Amino acid sequence: MTEEKNQTVPILISKEGLTMIEGFLGRKKGCFILDTGTSNSMLFMHPISNKSSQCEIRSYGKSKFGRKEESSITILGKEITKSFIVLPIKDIPYTFHREILGIIGVDVMRENQLVIDYMHKEVHLNTTNTYAPPDEYHAKYSMSIGLQVYGVPIVTIAKENDVVCLIVDTGSISNIISSEAVIHGNFNYSLLEKQELLNFLGKDEIVEKIIMDYNIVSLTDDYICKLPYKEEFSMKISNGCLFQKENNFPLDGILGNLFMVKEKWILDFSQENIYIQ
Repeated sequence: MTEEKNQTVPILISKEGLTMIEGFLGRKKGCFILDTGTSNSMLFMHPISNKSSQCEIRSYGKSKFGRKEESSITILGKEITKSFIVLPIKDIPYTFHREILGIIGVDVMRENQLVIDYMHKEVHLNTTNTYAPPDEYHAKYSMSIGLQVYGVPIVTIAKENDVVCLIVDTGSISNIISSEAVIHGNFNYSLLEKQELLNFLGKDEIVEKIIMDYNIVSLTDDYICKLPYKEEFSMKISNGCLFQKENNFPLDGILGNLFMVKEKWILDFSQENIYIQ
C-alpha cells in the first residue's frame, strides 16, 4: 500500500451528468465514474492475466458479464489492490472528453469509507469514521437496509400508504419509476409535454415524462425522516417492479445523479447514512 494522502478530491461532473474523480490505474492517469447503482467496481482494460475468470456483474439496469482479476488503482491518494471486474473499453456507455479508467462501485465505497459530498463537490476518504455533516443538514437517512438486501443504497418514498423503493444511483442520469408504482402508490403527478429516449436494461424505448409529488420516508425506527419533493421522472410502463423482488422490498425505480447534485445530498459510506438539507 502507498501512503494515504490527498484524502479529499474534487468531484467532476461529466457533460452527460455523471460524477467522476481523477485517479490512476497502475501508472495511467484518468477518471473513474462513481456509481452507487452497482455493487461491483469495474475496470476498462484488457485482461492481463491467464488467471482471470468469467463472472456476472450485479448492477441494476446495467447487467452484463465480464472477467475478474486482481489489479491496483489509486484514488484519493490511496492504492487499492483487489479483484476487479474487467470490461473492454467498448462497453463504456457514454462518450467523455477525459479517459475513463473504470467504475467505482459500492464495494470500494464501503471498504474504503468514502463520503460523496455534493454540497462541497468533493469526495472524502473517511479513515477515522468521524465524519459529521454541515449544520444545515437536518435530516439523516440510513442506507443500511438497501446495502444489506441489495448491495446498493435505496430510499423509500410514499404519498399515502404504499411504500415505493428507489435505488440511489449516481450511475444513472434520469429519475425513473414504474407506471404501476405511480398508480398503486396514489402519487399526484401530471404528464409533461415531452418524451425521453430511455436505455433500460440494454434496450432503448420511448417513455413519458411526468412531474410527481412524493415524500422520502424512513423505514427505520431510530430516526424519523419525512421530506417532501416534486420532481421529474421518466415513467416506464410496467406490470410489476422494475427489478427483482427480494425480502418484500420491490425496487420500482431510480433516483438519478442530477437529482443528488441539485439537492446537494451527502452519501456517507463510512456510517451508511445519507444527509439531506
